[in-house]
Amino acid sequence: MRDNEQATGWSGGKNTFGDFAPGMVHYTDKVLFDEVWERPELSKRDRSLVTVAALTAMGKMDQLQFHLTHAQTNGVTVEELKEALLHLAFYAGWPNNPPQSLSPSWRPDCNVAVALQLVGL
Repeated sequence: MRDNEQATGWSGGKNTFGDFAPGMVHYTDKVLFDEVWERPELSKRDRSLVTVAALTAMGKMDQLQFHLTHAQTNGVTVEELKEALLHLAFYAGWPNNPPQSLSPSWRPDCNVAVALQLVGL
């Protein structure tokens, strides 16, 4: 964090790791959210879209649930999230993991399908 900048007050790392892993608290709260998310070269809205895409592609559904809400706080609309997830279906899931709408015999676990369900698509 630059000397003239204030911390965002983010405490997700502290809430998750507590006193168990102080290093992870530091890197999550101070480096990731106080520094990386605050860099001016990319808007928070755009960072949210990139994060949703990465988490969807990696199948990180627990983190994705938080970041879908966080993206809305950062100005991404629900319709934009739905469209991004639909677009991701073809790059991060389809045809390797077809969406849940296909017949049960064609329905393996699909990160993108789960993400689409999270936003009601």
